[in-house]
Amino acid sequence: MGTKLLSQFLCALFMALLGTATYGQIGIRFTTADIQYEITADGVEVHDYVGTATDVTIPFLVRRGILTYRVTSIGYRAFYDKGLTSVTIPPILISSIGGAAFQANALTSVTIPDNVTSIGDDAFRSNALTSVTIGDGVETIGDRAFRSNALTTVRIPNSVTSIGDDAFRSNALTSVTIGDGVETIGD
Repeated sequence: MGTKLLSQFLCALFMALLGTATYGQIGIRFTTADIQYEITADGVEVHDYVGTATDVTIPFLVRRGILTYRVTSIGYRAFYDKGLTSVTIPPILISSIGGAAFQANALTSVTIPDNVTSIGDDAFRSNALTSVTIGDGVETIGDRAFRSNALTTVRIPNSVTSIGDDAFRSNALTSVTIGDGVETIGD
């Protein structure tokens, strides 16, 4: 598994060097495999999901013509209310999950990779989450990020410095472990 991940990372790094957006491309949207992307200065952001599948895997690289782009973020409401039951977020490159990105789905578990540094407001609100793994790179958890789920236990890693208002409200929590790095916790 480690060799495969290293191989994927090296491939992504190489392709990212080839697929750097030029000024005229920033802001252009395109769709591949039912996911709409928007070109940014450092890769692409997942903008919208236009498919009907309920099990989605977000790629870490995506092609448009002859260029290959790194998927660096999941945008605001990208998968909002799409009926998802499962999502796989790639273990490399994506650094942020935008506000309401996965709100109002039927997700039961999610693993947030170590490379993600921020989870936006309402990102996973109103799902059916019974399990969440928060990666060791996450620094901020937004307001209501996991509100209205079915979580019973949560482990906040040491990397997290800020937890927003009502981040875990309306769950069935019986056990919460908060890492040493947390400096602020909202209401």
